[in-house]
Amino acid sequence: MRKLLLLPILVMLVTFTSCKDDEAEPFVETPLDLELKGNWENFETVAVFIDGQDKVAHTDTSRAVVKHSFNKPNMKMVHSVSGQEATVNYALPDSSGTRYIVISDSQNNQDVFEIKSLTATDMVWEKVVRYASYKKDDTYITSRRGTWTYKFRKVE
Repeated sequence: MRKLLLLPILVMLVTFTSCKDDEAEPFVETPLDLELKGNWENFETVAVFIDGQDKVAHTDTSRAVVKHSFNKPNMKMVHSVSGQEATVNYALPDSSGTRYIVISDSQNNQDVFEIKSLTATDMVWEKVVRYASYKKDDTYITSRRGTWTYKFRKVE
């Protein structure tokens, strides 16, 4: 009977004991990581909202420059007008087909963007959202979908 009482204690000791501290995995830089690495400026963002008849209902364009600095796994952003800064994490899921970038903030909220094009000097991201809203006058209107296109240029 006494041996049966010791069994749960032994199981707990084996379960919660490790040989050494877990070490962080080193980040492996893929060819896509190397293409992204460095400083970029998001110089134009275009939002297009499509209505229920597949027609453009509204378009917004922003030319406020947002600087992005990629250094895996971090991306630092600085808004040129407000001066606000943020550092988020980014990940590049399997890039054998369509290329995506996943941005995660400190609360683990995520945004997924498709990398539509990437050269040594230019990059374009796109995000499509179903039932996206836009503001017209003082009213928010929900569209069938919204597509945001982000245009970047590489800076030194």
